[in-house]
Amino acid sequence: MRLGYRSVPDDTPHAQNFEVPTIKDDDDRRARHVPLDITTPTAPPPKQRYSFDKLFLQRLKRILRLLFTPSTQGLFSRESRERSLLWMYLVFVGVSCLNEVVVYFVGMVTGKFYKVLVDKNAQAFGALILPTILLIAAAALGKSLVKFMGGLFSLKIRRLLTDYIQDQYIQRNIFYRLLAMHESIDNPDQRITQDVDKFAETVRKICEELIISPLLIIYYTYKCWSVGGFIGPFLIYTYFALGSVSSRALINPIVNIVFMKEFHEGNFRYLHVRLRQFAESIAFSRGEKEENVRIGLSLSALLSYQRQIVNKELALQLVTEAFSYFGSILSYLIIAIPIFTGRYDGMSSGELSELISKVCDGESYFCSHALNDSLPRYMRQSFIAHPTISTNPPPPGLFEQNAFLSLYLIYRFTVIIEQSTKISDLAGYTARIGQLIETLTDIHTELENIDIDNPYREEEDQAIANIFIKFENISFSSPTGKPIMSNLDLLIEKDTNWMLVGPNGRVVLPTLKTGREIIFLPQTPYLLFGSLRAQITYPSIDSTNNSRQRHLGISFLIVTISDEDIELLLQQVGLSHLATMVESFDTPYGQDWYKMLSPGEQQKLSFARIFYWKPLFAILDEATSHMDSTTESSLFSQARNLGISLITVSHNTNLLLYHDRVLVLDWKGGYTTMNVEEDGMDVVREAIRQSSGGKVRRDVGVVEM
Repeated sequence: MRLGYRSVPDDTPHAQNFEVPTIKDDDDRRARHVPLDITTPTAPPPKQRYSFDKLFLQRLKRILRLLFTPSTQGLFSRESRERSLLWMYLVFVGVSCLNEVVVYFVGMVTGKFYKVLVDKNAQAFGALILPTILLIAAAALGKSLVKFMGGLFSLKIRRLLTDYIQDQYIQRNIFYRLLAMHESIDNPDQRITQDVDKFAETVRKICEELIISPLLIIYYTYKCWSVGGFIGPFLIYTYFALGSVSSRALINPIVNIVFMKEFHEGNFRYLHVRLRQFAESIAFSRGEKEENVRIGLSLSALLSYQRQIVNKELALQLVTEAFSYFGSILSYLIIAIPIFTGRYDGMSSGELSELISKVCDGESYFCSHALNDSLPRYMRQSFIAHPTISTNPPPPGLFEQNAFLSLYLIYRFTVIIEQSTKISDLAGYTARIGQLIETLTDIHTELENIDIDNPYREEEDQAIANIFIKFENISFSSPTGKPIMSNLDLLIEKDTNWMLVGPNGRVVLPTLKTGREIIFLPQTPYLLFGSLRAQITYPSIDSTNNSRQRHLGISFLIVTISDEDIELLLQQVGLSHLATMVESFDTPYGQDWYKMLSPGEQQKLSFARIFYWKPLFAILDEATSHMDSTTESSLFSQARNLGISLITVSHNTNLLLYHDRVLVLDWKGGYTTMNVEEDGMDVVREAIRQSSGGKVRRDVGVVEM
């Protein structure tokens, strides 16, 4: 029998141009279709739809409150400057205001040159050169500072938001519960590392254009109203409202597509991470072709959503550009009102033509060129300011002033509408970040009523022999909610080793507050990106240190171990050769640890960890499954000699030799406790065999209290 491939008979955008496996029988050459189940690696696609709505505003408000709330130590404290965005925002506003002032004066230079050239005044022309150069240099500096402050603003947003989410996420019983029990949160790693970064960058781009727009709109609305009455501002605001409603209607569908695009972005990245993580297994299984197909299908799904974004943004961009260019029509309407109402009836046709030309020519040029982002802002502003200058100003100067104010007000509103595509992206990132924050808050609320003493002591000064772990009326369930045990009453005393077994390998592992006194060893050991010294002393960082200390670069290391002690521990667990494999005990090896050590050696290294810490209790979840019986015997004997009480999850009945009590689960949520010495080894083994049915399957449980 051999594995072949044929084209997928599917017209969906996900499946085109890809192949799926078929099994061909060498005898009759018949091809049988093998379904290629392209399942999502983390969670199913979210069913909730996201849009530019009240929920978006609530989530954005919550995020902004996290970023801008000053410290309880006071608005002017160092803590507020470091842990709040408020002061940087105020500096950003100040720099942008100064830049606008410089840009305004640069815009006036065009009219001055126009006047001296018409007057043929060479002396005045020469006198304008140096101030103009200085103004342009100041404008360039101002624009650069605005960009610089925008970059700092983005970095600070990412720092504050990432610190907050990580502090809420990477906590005891929090991140595991989120990953195991909350399927609505796909790829939390991507939300923290990528979505927060994109959110910060999008906010930067929007703020660089709009950070002082509210102030400018208020000022120019007041001036326009004062000079020309309410008609001009009324028409402009009405026009802006229509543009906003149109843009919002087109933004809503894009928000959900951006959310889904980021969902598939995380899945695509995750498949590549798995390809690297399981490279050996894939290579020996000859699964390269199938992995390529699966990753290709994931890419196709991702690109289909990116294409949808491009398609949807076409209509949004069309409305945005139309709104910008139709602003010139509005300016003609504003000009027409005083003309048709008879305000300039006393002017001749030539004078009126000259007056209209000076305003509309500048507006026309502005609408056709000034919206081009490649032009410097001072050039755009100069085209607006130019109509206010004239060699022979006509008597009705208020007309030109009102026209200028109206045009500038239209320009400011146009800039706001032009941010529509960025706002649609921002809404998508806000949905993903806000959803993660809400779920973390819910998990913290769920755990508030859970109280687990670790381990329980009746008196602080009581003898070490009286330390125990006690379960009273506790129910266990799997992460999927499947009941495992009901109403457990169990006392695990110090210096008593327990072995836990259940049907089909159903393992009961309560979510205890593991730490220095209780250490958990899983079947697949966790090897951190660090040195051999760090592997043995993990976790070696004080959990009481907060994000502020991390932000300030304060050292967290609270434990250390000498080279001699490392060599002794390696000898105890049968890893003496490891000392010659590493350059030094402080050389970090990162991902290479999984290449350097076999599965059995990884499990031995995790035992070196508990031999270093000497906890009161150690929970072993199939932690010796890759070891031979001789090594198992040595490690269990050393653990007992060190005073470490073991709670072992395993179906290896040979380990009964190193345990005193056994907890056996049945199929109905009940349990039986047995004493190895009193009940006899053969009786206990038969009970284990009947409970497991000869099969082993892990089903890690969680506590419900």
